[in-house]
Amino acid sequence: MVKKKECVLLSKKARTVLEAIAKIANKKEQKIASEIIEHYAHKYAEEQGIGEKAVELYVSDKISFEQLKLIIGKEKANAAKLTKRIRKRSKELLDTLA
Repeated sequence: MVKKKECVLLSKKARTVLEAIAKIANKKEQKIASEIIEHYAHKYAEEQGIGEKAVELYVSDKISFEQLKLIIGKEKANAAKLTKRIRKRSKELLDTLA
């Protein structure tokens, strides 16, 4: 996986908390910040129903499988992939019968 360096501006309080957590956990601040953002991004996506929207977008070919997998996880993404395949085959079958 290619790592991109990003700059995130933190309040002084958030920076102080991050420094304390990193010191206690004996990890780099960047690693702790990355883990926190990833954790809360998944939590936010779940609370906002973004996973369901992502599946809809994937099934209608508006986002890639890789993007879907990042949002909802590999297992659920594979289930959506199967659903998409079944939907496509059903549509093809209906077209041949019509």
